[in-house]
Amino acid sequence: MARNPRATTHRSSARFSARVLPGAAPAPHPGFIAPCEPKLKRTPPTGERWLSEIKHDGYRVQAHLDGGRARLFTRRGYDWTPRFAALAGALTEVPANSLVLDGEVIVQGETGVADFDALQADLASGRSERMVYFAFDLLYLDGFDLRNAPLIERKRILGALLDEAKSECFHLAQHLEVAPALVFEQACVPLSSMPRSQSQAMRAPSPGSSRFMNALAMSPDWVNLRTSSSVSVAFLA
Repeated sequence: MARNPRATTHRSSARFSARVLPGAAPAPHPGFIAPCEPKLKRTPPTGERWLSEIKHDGYRVQAHLDGGRARLFTRRGYDWTPRFAALAGALTEVPANSLVLDGEVIVQGETGVADFDALQADLASGRSERMVYFAFDLLYLDGFDLRNAPLIERKRILGALLDEAKSECFHLAQHLEVAPALVFEQACVPLSSMPRSQSQAMRAPSPGSSRFMNALAMSPDWVNLRTSSSVSVAFLA
């Protein structure tokens, strides 16, 4: 596969902050990291040390940058870089030598909400210019494995990287620090008050919190709930 040309030679100062995070460890680029899957539950977890995120209706995709080469993988590890060509090009604008991002690829509808049907149609027709990547985790950055660093700190570094990139294609998945029960209650409101294509994802900001703890296995620390309004709520401890 051809190497993507670097869109920028700038490197963010955030990489120096990342390498001194508790739990950060020197490591070569890991390649594809197999994710875990959520476990279905009926009630939200208790406690207040959680992050709440919007879960967009799209494809979960792992974005890699390694020595100027951008690659994008499905959650099963298939290399879909050619199908996400526009995103691969935009990834080279991120000010880093090498990184691994976890996120969701979507196509936004007229209201800005994810349109899953439009995403499928674009993939079927070979289009990628409308695709947007919402990144919710930074797993690796410039020689350091960050999976055992605190989640809230990984997201802080991720936000700094994407702010400097100023990309129209790559965005940070915003979060709130609220009690899981409150988020679940809000997710159960009528569909007229919450778009069908969005759901809430919850993750704990303790060291090592990750969606990659158990490769392609059901994780007891990542819980998914479905509400009566067709909204899915996920929690990760």
